[in-house]
Amino acid sequence: MFERGSPVSRTLALAILAALPLLAVQGAVAPYAERYRQNREAIVQATQLVARYQSLADRRVGLEAEIARLDAAESPDAGYLEGASDALAAAELQDLVETMVETAGGQVVSVQTLPSSSTEQEEAPFRTGLQVRFAAAVDQLANALYALETGEPFLFVDRLDVSKSGGGKREAEPGAPTVDVRLDVFGYRMWRGDGS
Repeated sequence: MFERGSPVSRTLALAILAALPLLAVQGAVAPYAERYRQNREAIVQATQLVARYQSLADRRVGLEAEIARLDAAESPDAGYLEGASDALAAAELQDLVETMVETAGGQVVSVQTLPSSSTEQEEAPFRTGLQVRFAAAVDQLANALYALETGEPFLFVDRLDVSKSGGGKREAEPGAPTVDVRLDVFGYRMWRGDGS
């Protein structure tokens, strides 16, 4: 094709001769350059992970402090009546029920203490109950039941009997029908370990 010694063949030979070291360098350096690029990407990813883990660690300290604050604020007896005896628990329960019914607009007619549950198991909650009779309008009844069942300490309504009243003294609105309500309401108190 090309004559030996012609300027084109000489140029071609020099180009090949110059390209050989470049190809050798490219073959030797290219893997290291690729590894360098991969290492830089890994360093960037590791830096991002360290930043994310550091933010999680910073949040953990705050969350642990919040948990400690909530644990300190929450009593182990939360949701239970505080009375040290059945009589004190029943008195507390009576005050709570009367307050909730009257706040809802009803009028308490009578309250009777129900027998407490007695159990031989230590550390079991003791059940304290009342039988309550009150007069209220229907919306007042709904508000009273809501207050009883959603407040603290936790109270449980049982044996609800609603009947039409023969004209109550306290009506929510003129002409609003008044109902006579009888219900049993229960709360629990914890065993204290001191014999109560």
